[in-house]
Amino acid sequence: MNIYEKLKIQQKNFTNTTNQIIANEILCHAMKGIYLKQKELANKAYVSESTITKFSKNLEFSGYKELIYNLKNQEKISKINNVGGTETLFKEIDEWIRSKKNFINDLALSIIKEKNVYIYSSYQLRIASNFIYELLLEGDITPIILETQYIYMKKIKKKENAVNIFLFAGLDTDSLVDQIDFELKGDFDFENIYLITSRFSEEKLKKYNFKTIKLDFNYNSSSFLIRNIAIQMLFIEVLNVMKKTF
Repeated sequence: MNIYEKLKIQQKNFTNTTNQIIANEILCHAMKGIYLKQKELANKAYVSESTITKFSKNLEFSGYKELIYNLKNQEKISKINNVGGTETLFKEIDEWIRSKKNFINDLALSIIKEKNVYIYSSYQLRIASNFIYELLLEGDITPIILETQYIYMKKIKKKENAVNIFLFAGLDTDSLVDQIDFELKGDFDFENIYLITSRFSEEKLKKYNFKTIKLDFNYNSSSFLIRNIAIQMLFIEVLNVMKKTF
């Protein structure tokens, strides 16, 4: 269920008029391309800002900011729902993947050699990290997802010479930067670190000179959904290379 569907359900929620009013204000303004700030929405709905936060959490978002972020991206992705738009999207991602051939081959060979893979991901790319996990299991590899909220600033006992994949994009990357800085104080094989990042986020880890590719395809590369799709397609190609090499 996407964000619009969730809001429309609340818009018809006659058992909770407060939620109904909030949802109606969000949808009516979004249809005009207007995304109200939390204080503006609270004033229009005659509720407190904390009520807006509670409403957002009831829709399974961390807060109003994430709700609006998803609403904007849903609007963007609706623009590619026609066949022509979809063809353009996948064509550009395919061209992007072909331009990363050396990175893909190197990563595939490292995974085959080491057999153990640790996946670190910022919150925005968690969909892709879960997909990579399932995909590598298919290739008889042992992947482990290390989620920052559970390992933050902790020394993790890891397999030696394992491959480390960092998926790094979005506004929520600071805790992951802290974790990487913390771990790199110890023994860390730089040869086996692969970074997939956005243009903006790359600067935060540039000092380490990891093996890096940027999410720099032309088709709306700032959309969290399209970034996740691109990374998933990239790792399908990684698995294809692995299967050809076995």
